[in-house]
Amino acid sequence: MVNGAGATAVLVALAVLTMGALARLRSADAELQAAAFTRAQALAAAAVEAARAEHVLWLNTEFLLARAARRARSGDTPSALRLARAARHEAELARNQARLEAARYGLALGRAKLAAPARTALERVLHAHDGRAALALARRFGLVD
Repeated sequence: MVNGAGATAVLVALAVLTMGALARLRSADAELQAAAFTRAQALAAAAVEAARAEHVLWLNTEFLLARAARRARSGDTPSALRLARAARHEAELARNQARLEAARYGLALGRAKLAAPARTALERVLHAHDGRAALALARRFGLVD
């Protein structure tokens, strides 16, 4: 059995140990968030460059990526991470939209020369909003270059 002074000393020691452990956890969490942001920023930058190379980049996407970098510099890593992910998503959506539009345009011009099964297959992937598959089919059917 521990007397009153001994119990207080034990509680103080536990409190000090707990505060140290919490500080280490916060530090580790901050490092993980920073690493996650660095990865998200790199993926977003690559997606933006791919969209720019295809000349389909949306106007807001680069602004989102720049805001993400500013938020990261100011220490707001969770917000920076959300913005970087949003920029990547917008760049990928822009590329998908361009593919869908090219496939739809090809289908509109060549609908009459396509056999019914081919036309149905292309319409299905267009309806599913799968730009990559739609453009691949449109190219396979000779509707676009």
